[in-house]
Amino acid sequence: MEKIVLAVPVFIGAILALSGIILMVYRSKSGISVTGVITDIARTERKYSRVRINLEAPVVQYTINGEIITAVSSKFFAEGVYSFKRGKPISIRVSSGNNRKFVPEERSGAAEKILITCGLMMVLGCVTMIFRYCL
Repeated sequence: MEKIVLAVPVFIGAILALSGIILMVYRSKSGISVTGVITDIARTERKYSRVRINLEAPVVQYTINGEIITAVSSKFFAEGVYSFKRGKPISIRVSSGNNRKFVPEERSGAAEKILITCGLMMVLGCVTMIFRYCL
């Protein structure tokens, strides 16, 4: 019974690590990666819990399947988070279903890295405890 209780965190850690890997693969496979040029910056204001926040999104011109498209990013960011500058090239991920829908490509993948790291640390820590105290 004691070994089963110690094995549960190993399974949870393995599930965390696998979900991080699946998210990483999904993010890299979804959509078409293209480089475009920022032509303008769209700005809007939203209200969250009575606090007004200025948001901005790049307007990007890019070519896909021989067609030149200019569109606004479907994802807005808080002002100052990213430095969008006119004329600067940007990597974007275009939706494979709708060529006018895109988001700036995020290279960090912090969520996936955290899931994988936490899962592996749980597995290593529990395996160490099992070998140290139960065998």
